Amino acid sequence: MDAIKFLTKDHEAVKALLAAANNYEEMNAAFGEISRMLETHTYLEEQFFYPHFEKHEHLGQLIQEARGSMIS
Repeated sequence: MDAIKFLTKDHEAVKALLAAANNYEEMNAAFGEISRMLETHTYLEEQFFYPHFEKHEHLGQLIQEARGSMIS
């Protein structure tokens, strides 16, 4: 599976987890799963997407802002 498909699948999985959570316990479990998914998701974005797009005129600033917010 390529990185774009993997990241898109993550986005869909997060939406499904949140949509299926009907009470506090289910929402808590969903957030735990989402937290684990974000570690891999963030790594892929930082390693493969950000370096490729940071030279782009409009995306470069967004990437710099995203990196800055990750440090904060």
